Amino acid sequence: MGRFRDLDMDVLNEQIEREIARRKRSTRLAALLVNIALFVVIMGVAWTMALTNTSVYNIVRDPGDTLFFALFLPTLGWFVAVLFHAYATAMEFGLLDRLYERTSTAKAVEATLLTEARQHAKRKRRLVESDAEDDEALLMDDDGELAAGRR
Repeated sequence: MGRFRDLDMDVLNEQIEREIARRKRSTRLAALLVNIALFVVIMGVAWTMALTNTSVYNIVRDPGDTLFFALFLPTLGWFVAVLFHAYATAMEFGLLDRLYERTSTAKAVEATLLTEARQHAKRKRRLVESDAEDDEALLMDDDGELAAGRR
């Protein structure tokens, strides 16, 4: 019992969490690879059977026939599912972190610059209007140009 008191539980928990995360990632990658392999094999067999049998080939060749859609729609659906699975796996591995970081940074900078530009334009418009004499005033139009006008 005395030996367990010497263990640093924070370090031990961190190691356990890292190992669990590593196993989860490897399992998700294996699941993606199995999904891709099954898609290629099963759809390859289905389409090969459909296209090598002459009676089925004549039916499948006609895009208006229901057998064509019976092969095409599951192929398309499974392909889209594989794409989303690959996307989720790429996110799990952090492959898209830089892309998201760049776009988030760009949006934040754009919003900040736009807000500052609007505030600057309002300050400039107030200064121009307050410096004008009498009823004649220099006003700033929507394009940021100074123009003489009446208040």
